[in-house]
Amino acid sequence: MMLMLEPHSLMLYKLQLASHLAYVRDAKTLVMHRHIKLTDERTIISRSK
Repeated sequence: MMLMLEPHSLMLYKLQLASHLAYVRDAKTLVMHRHIKLTDERTIISRSK
């Protein structure tokens, strides 16, 4: 199904979509960095035992 929007509405729709995608990408990046940090911390702790 194709959205039929006025040009200015289509532009706003695309900007909102890009914003949402950027938010999801940032959230995924944050989760990955936290996972890596926790993994590194666990490695350091296990080596120190």
